[in-house]
Amino acid sequence: TSVAISDSGRFIAVGSPKAQVGEKKNVGMIHVWEKKVNQWSFVGTFTNPDLAANAKLGSTVAIGDDTLLAGAPFEPLFIESIVKSVTQPVVERIEIKTVHAHGVVLTWMRDSDGKWNENITLQPDPGIHGAQFGGALSLKGTQLIVGAPTARASEQSEAGKCYIFLRRAKGWPYEPLVSISQIGNKAF
Repeated sequence: TSVAISDSGRFIAVGSPKAQVGEKKNVGMIHVWEKKVNQWSFVGTFTNPDLAANAKLGSTVAIGDDTLLAGAPFEPLFIESIVKSVTQPVVERIEIKTVHAHGVVLTWMRDSDGKWNENITLQPDPGIHGAQFGGALSLKGTQLIVGAPTARASEQSEAGKCYIFLRRAKGWPYEPLVSISQIGNKAF
């Protein structure tokens, strides 16, 4: 379980990473409450049924008055590529590579009517195996830091890496503003 409160104290988010969604175990979900006139009221539950079993959405959460973020650090990445045979006749087939524990961060934005809408999915560099992107989140205003605690950085495996995103008016960008990792042979 993870918890976060908005800087204003208006919203609380509680992650439930072991929640079952449909038939899939440990997909995860987030529950949100809003404080109105000194009383907390339940806003809703957020998840994404497209996540894989054991993605563990809600392992980390961050919330502002108009943005909700949740890490699913064990979500795999599937990379499709077309492979051609070397013999005649040439035959093409699709090959799918699985990057385990790649991780993603799901984002929701709150509109002017107060409705929360899923925005985009943030993720790290595509080739990082086992990064656990979304394993740490920190939100301050429009700045978000996402940790990938087991990402390979430099020559150090599982050294860790963090990504800094800056939210725009329409939501979060697909690409981070910058990524930071350790230097040398020390763990981050």
